[in-house]
Parts: sequence; C-alpha cells; structure tokens
Amino acid sequence: MLSRIERAKRFLPFAALSPLAIAIREKEKEYIPKLELSEDMQLEISNVLQMIKVNTKVSLIYYFEGRYEKLEGNVEKINNTVKYFIVNGKKIFFVDILKINIIYV
Repeated sequence: MLSRIERAKRFLPFAALSPLAIAIREKEKEYIPKLELSEDMQLEISNVLQMIKVNTKVSLIYYFEGRYEKLEGNVEKINNTVKYFIVNGKKIFFVDILKINIIYV
C-alpha cells in the first residue's frame, strides 16, 4: 500500500488543474436574486443620497455579482448623471443599494 506522500506525488502533475477547480468553485457560489425595494425604501435611499457629498463617510449594503456586500468608507466621487459613486475604489450604482447610512458628512 502506498503512503499518502507517495500517492500525492502521483497526482502532482494534475495540480495544473487547480485554476480550473477555483473557477468551478466560483461558478458554484450561491446566487442571490436582487431584492425588489418598496417605494418607501427607495425614497429613504434617495433622501440619503441627496445629502451625500465627496468625503462623506457612509456605510452601505449593495448588490454586486449575485450577492449583497457590506461596505464602509468615504465617498471619493459622485456621478449624478450616470447615478453612481465610488467608495474605497468600488463603483456602486445607486440602483444596487439596499441600505445606506451616513456616518459623518
């Protein structure tokens, strides 16, 4: 019977498949459908967005690539035409925001 190390050596050439395994795992991540916001929630988010300026510190939950993520940081840029802002280098579209709070202006 082969030891674990000897068996591992036999499969070492297949280690090149690890990026494929990583890609498969990423594909298998649970997809969460985007929630439909009520009019009250949309209005609340809209009111908060109107108070935000560059360098405002915010805490928010937003939808990104099939899941919700939490982020806290300073607003670096605001684009009201395309309706997004950048926080900690991440572009967040207003329509993807589930919840947002101003920590300080």
